[in-house]
Amino acid sequence: MNNPFRYISAACLFLSSLTLSLAQKQSSIVTISADEKPYKGSKNAKAMALYNLGSRLSYQGDDYAKAATLLEEAVRLDSTFVEAIDNLAVCYRRLGKYEESIRRSEDSIRAFPDGEIAHCNLALTYSLINQQKKALYEYKKVKDINPANAEAFYGTAVIYYEQNELTRSLLNAAEAERLYRKTSNNLLGDAEELIGRIYLKMGDTESAKEWSSRALEHKPDLDKELKKLLDGRSM
Repeated sequence: MNNPFRYISAACLFLSSLTLSLAQKQSSIVTISADEKPYKGSKNAKAMALYNLGSRLSYQGDDYAKAATLLEEAVRLDSTFVEAIDNLAVCYRRLGKYEESIRRSEDSIRAFPDGEIAHCNLALTYSLINQQKKALYEYKKVKDINPANAEAFYGTAVIYYEQNELTRSLLNAAEAERLYRKTSNNLLGDAEELIGRIYLKMGDTESAKEWSSRALEHKPDLDKELKKLLDGRSM
């Protein structure tokens, strides 16, 4: 069975322009006021150059460790560089360094409390270490900050699906699908696939077939159980 969390991971990468990192203790984090724009880059030219290079490496998947080192230096030069801090957190998660990922996301939230990327990364990281209650709390924070954030609804749906709370899962998956469709997001097929899996688990075969067919239009690597369901349908 496909791992649905990998789709949230892709969404987080898309949101943050991604990255990776090694660890180095960050000193003072200065809080950004509400009227400032946090995702504006850095006024420190060297920090900006390091960030651009590190982000490029991580986005391409060439060398996450090197990207991390560059991003750490960018953050050291500018402790309010929220984009760089967020990318570090995402990178640590991709390296499996979950404690560092959590710490960096918390740094980002101290600098910018309403940072969707940081809360989203925290939620995903918590889900990966089986702290689902904390993950759901962080996804709720993202929804409160931005009710149009599809990743928060999708992530919530995945957790409820795995907890067998299917009605809650379906409600969140349906909202994620609506938001992805509205923005023509390339993760639309993943939401449709999840809805198909939910209906299949509920025992509603016809609805599962319908949503599986929709998902297949957007992604060829459809879940094996759903493909099997479609292959057995009457034509």
